[in-house]
Amino acid sequence: PRRRGARWLRSMDGLVAANGVAPFVGFACNSPSKPNIAYALAGAGPPLAPFNGLFSSDNFGNNWTRRGAVNTGFGFNFCAVDADDPKTVYVSGFDDTDFTNRTWRSTDGGNTVQEISSLLPACAVGGVPETARGAVYLQTFECVAISTDKGKSFRVLPTPPGFIGSFDVSPDG
Repeated sequence: PRRRGARWLRSMDGLVAANGVAPFVGFACNSPSKPNIAYALAGAGPPLAPFNGLFSSDNFGNNWTRRGAVNTGFGFNFCAVDADDPKTVYVSGFDDTDFTNRTWRSTDGGNTVQEISSLLPACAVGGVPETARGAVYLQTFECVAISTDKGKSFRVLPTPPGFIGSFDVSPDG
């Protein structure tokens, strides 16, 4: 029977650092094309957590696998999964070691993560990622940038006068 959220079960099997401790989960995202595939950004910074990075689940969070290390911005960074490719995930926010904005991408389900900040217009680095069919968007209070080649290049989109840091993307882009 449907319980409409009246009863919740903890779903963190495997979501543990190498020392066996469950790290703080700051943000989770799932694949629009395969909703059972989910990622969790876990850890709260090097002095506080033994692991900072991605975990993945292919059964909507019932079981988790520790993946690549990536900065979590003390638990404040965001992630988004490519709308067409559930193995491509973007992480964006700030680097808690030097407090600079950064954006990372994994194209192998979170196993490895590469910084792509140098590919972004300066105003979009560290922005909130969102994906739609064929595109990834990064939005900050200053601009919205779009990539239609899986984050290999970005361009700034024109924004309406008075734009202040909020937008939505339709599933079809």
